[in-house]
Amino acid sequence: QTFKARAFTVKDLEALGYNLDQCGYPSAEEEILSPEETIRQFHEKRDALNAKIDKQLAEIERLLGLKA
Repeated sequence: QTFKARAFTVKDLEALGYNLDQCGYPSAEEEILSPEETIRQFHEKRDALNAKIDKQLAEIERLLGLKA
């Protein structure tokens, strides 16, 4: 659970060992990939995008009567 702000009683703070880091801000973790894995993922994403683009272009050409 995350909070923008939160109030604590003295008893709460004592129970938490006076740890004031209680807001639960999410921390982003970055995954470090090997060069091979990075290139493989790039190719997969590029191939998927190229397929989407090709599909859209084919539909546009069909609507314009450029291809049967």
